[in-house]
Amino acid sequence: MCFKRPLSQSLLRLWMLTFGALALSGCALNTNKETLDAIQTLDTGLQQRLENLEQQNQKQSQQLTKLQSQLTSNNQAIDELKANQNRLITLVEAKKKADPQNLTASPPQQANTQSKVILGSKEWVWLDAAQANFKARVDSGATTSSIHAPSPVFFERNGEEWVRFELLTGDNEETEPKTIEAPIVRWVRIIQASAEEAERRPVIEAWIQVGGLREKAEFTLADRSNMTFQILLGREFFKDVALIDVGKAYIHPKQSPQSLTDGTPSE
Repeated sequence: MCFKRPLSQSLLRLWMLTFGALALSGCALNTNKETLDAIQTLDTGLQQRLENLEQQNQKQSQQLTKLQSQLTSNNQAIDELKANQNRLITLVEAKKKADPQNLTASPPQQANTQSKVILGSKEWVWLDAAQANFKARVDSGATTSSIHAPSPVFFERNGEEWVRFELLTGDNEETEPKTIEAPIVRWVRIIQASAEEAERRPVIEAWIQVGGLREKAEFTLADRSNMTFQILLGREFFKDVALIDVGKAYIHPKQSPQSLTDGTPSE
């Protein structure tokens, strides 16, 4: 009997120590779980911030690429303008050396006027490539001439780049269109105020006739769907050979193959 009491007290004390250890272990596990949850939440937040920064970086990179492309296009347009200016200077200097007296002496205005063809602001134009007449706008405010080509088809022929497009011969879309094929002589860049980038357009050569005026002219191909006339005649076509009377229209009648002044175009 003297040994039972101390043994019971020892077992009780051991049980209490074990229970306390388990309780402390449970508290430690809870604390560790809260710490891990906090770390995971922080890691998720950092990952989201990194993704946002990466998206912003991609947007800035795209904007930078677009700006670089615009700068390249502007530089190319400036180079072309400088090259054209240099060619004009060279031509003027060559003309001075060839005939210096012609630059200082101006012919009588009356004789010069009588030798030129008078054109109205609107005229019928015969186009050899289409073998048909078209209404054209004669515009002294435009430098180059242009032809309506909303859907040009580019192809290669004999090692050269060609283009195919269609023109309506009448005033409505029910008229049978004329198919025109021509070699591309060069490309130009047109900068419009409504566009952010320069537009690259092909240039062709075509024989045309207005009244008694027959010339081989350059035309840029453009979408003139919003314009009244499919053909625009600019200053490069009629300078030095014609005068414009803006108060008149269709001074010259339509042409026909029999009425052409030169039936066979010569180069």
